[in-house]
Amino acid sequence: MKYLKMLGLAAVAAAALMAIVGAGTASATVICKNNLNTEKCSEPYPAGTKGTASLAAGTSALLQTTAGETMVTCTESVISSTLENPGSATTTVKSGVSTMTFAKCTVPVVVINGGYAELHHIAGTDNGTLTTFNTEVTVNTVFFGSCVYGSGKGLDVGNTIGGNPGSMTLNTVFSKISGGIACPSDARFTGKYVATSPTNAWVAAG
Repeated sequence: MKYLKMLGLAAVAAAALMAIVGAGTASATVICKNNLNTEKCSEPYPAGTKGTASLAAGTSALLQTTAGETMVTCTESVISSTLENPGSATTTVKSGVSTMTFAKCTVPVVVINGGYAELHHIAGTDNGTLTTFNTEVTVNTVFFGSCVYGSGKGLDVGNTIGGNPGSMTLNTVFSKISGGIACPSDARFTGKYVATSPTNAWVAAG
């Protein structure tokens, strides 16, 4: 049976909850309830804020080889996440994933560990660059066998877009950690998530 285990892909998609999370190094990043000022947030989300996000309507979450061969496609996905660090003018925002589910997939998808993610504020905008840590994905298919992919100690995976609702577009290549010779050396993950609760989220410098 084709089988996909996503370890930390939840972390990748977690930012979509509220366009959340900070950078891999100490930098000014917060998630704001409004977009009055991209450099100084007047209403940052505090630590402990819980959020959810769903795969954008009419889109799919996709894992494929870099040559374009599809490994799995899902048309439904929901993520729950909690802000562990609210960020500040000198620190980043950090988010851990509570739960992540995939449905209507071409093969079963099971999230083993949500991991965590952070975000770099993009100067002069309400957006950010998302980084995920310790992402590990196991793919077990008829064509490739069992293949494990991951982000290691930090990999930029896409951008969060401030708004009401906030959203995130993912497009990244994970490297193979282990697997047989049939396993592709890399696998690309793409998907777009939209915040559903709370919906309003913008990335600011602090």
